[in-house]
Amino acid sequence: MAAKVTLKTIAERTGLSVPTVSQILNGRDGNYSSAATRARVLETAKALHYRSNFGYRLMQGQRTDTAAILMSTGSFYNEQKQRLLLLAMLDHLNRDGWAAYVNAFTDDEENNVELARTMINRGVESIILCGHPVGARRIEETIAQSGIRYVGTKPVFSRCVTNGSDFGRARILEYVAAQTGDDFKVMHASPVLDAGQSHIKVLLERYPGQNLEEIAERFLIRASAPARTVGDDWTQDIAANRRAAAECAAAAMAELLKQSHVPRAVICVNDIWALGCGKCLLADENAGFRDRILLAGYNNDPALDHFALPVISGE
Repeated sequence: MAAKVTLKTIAERTGLSVPTVSQILNGRDGNYSSAATRARVLETAKALHYRSNFGYRLMQGQRTDTAAILMSTGSFYNEQKQRLLLLAMLDHLNRDGWAAYVNAFTDDEENNVELARTMINRGVESIILCGHPVGARRIEETIAQSGIRYVGTKPVFSRCVTNGSDFGRARILEYVAAQTGDDFKVMHASPVLDAGQSHIKVLLERYPGQNLEEIAERFLIRASAPARTVGDDWTQDIAANRRAAAECAAAAMAELLKQSHVPRAVICVNDIWALGCGKCLLADENAGFRDRILLAGYNNDPALDHFALPVISGE
């Protein structure tokens, strides 16, 4: 077994004292070593595969260079872009010399808050919150009280990256409108009508002369989403929830096809709903509509790769 590499090992290799090596590797203030000396120490440590004692650094209140990435399993399961985002974050953290905990939230709010506390107690210096976890408000309060840096990927958190959902939905809407001359409908799966909802927000921005009620009357298809398939991310019974959402979308699509005017496109809140609409179009009695109706979803769900009809989605 190879001997453990210590600060003393690096000091002997570089001809420096152990305190000097320690100051450089731990990035402590008051280190007056030259740039060349610091580079020599860092290169030697890397060549020897040196790893600092994490537990010791934590007890001493030193930097741990550790982040936590906490994922909402519902989003991670359904959205391919979330998986790509996770891989990109891990790559960037690794390149910058950071280690990362990756863990998943559940449907239990207390468990989720406790997970945040656990990451704080383990000495993480930054927390990235992906998706819309159950108990988001309490999770954020817990992290904020600790003073640890954090950021979310959804506007459910007061500190979040720019909501790319708006951009993606605007691009999909732009494409669909160009193809259909505004002859499309948007499937609205929420029990409430809110100007802040992404799919409604982009409609209001594209048609600034119309208010919320006019937009709803002109473009929205109302569908009553099954419980636990909208709102907070869900992690239990994922397959059953996906199936329930798809069936609801199929039923709404079937009603739409009975109307005197059938639009040339249907934009859904996500790919699960788009797949449900597609399932309706695949029924024998609806064969005449398959080539007439353009379907759009969101999330780049892997299930689209094997679906019989084309569905527009967004990364």
